[in-house]
Amino acid sequence: MEVYRLIIKYFIVSTTLFQCSVTVKFVRTIEAIGLPYYKISLKLGTCQESILFSENKAWPTARMNRIMDIYYKSEISEFTVSSVEIKLVINDTDCIGSSNSGVGYSEFSATIFLATNMAVLFYSLTIYTCNHNNKIISNEEGFVPN
Repeated sequence: MEVYRLIIKYFIVSTTLFQCSVTVKFVRTIEAIGLPYYKISLKLGTCQESILFSENKAWPTARMNRIMDIYYKSEISEFTVSSVEIKLVINDTDCIGSSNSGVGYSEFSATIFLATNMAVLFYSLTIYTCNHNNKIISNEEGFVPN
C-alpha cells in the first residue's frame, strides 16, 4: 500500500513539474545572407490575418548578452494573438526565442536570446490576430471593433 502511495505522489509531482516547464520555441529561418549580416525570421503561430501591433527598432553595438523580453496584452479580450513574427538583421545567427504560453490568448509574452559581441541590430516585431467575427480598424490610439 505504501508503494502505491509513493508511485501516485511521484506521478503527481512529475506531472506538475512537466506542466510548469513546457515552453514553446519560435521557428527560426535564415531568409537572406549578406555577409557579414543575416536576415533571420522567428515565427510562432501561422494565421496572420490582421496586425494587432507592429514595431521597428535599431540597437547600437553592445558587448554583452542581449535578451529581448516581449510582452503584449490586448485591450479587447476578443482579439487573441494568433501569430508573432520577429525579423532580425544581425551579424550572428546564434539566437533563439521561446514563449511560456504560446499564442491563442489575448496576452502574449516571450524571450529572445541573442549572441554576445554583436554589431548593430535591426529588428521588426509584428503581432497578428485571426478573429473572423470582428473587423479591426486601425487608428493612432489603438484598435476599435466594428
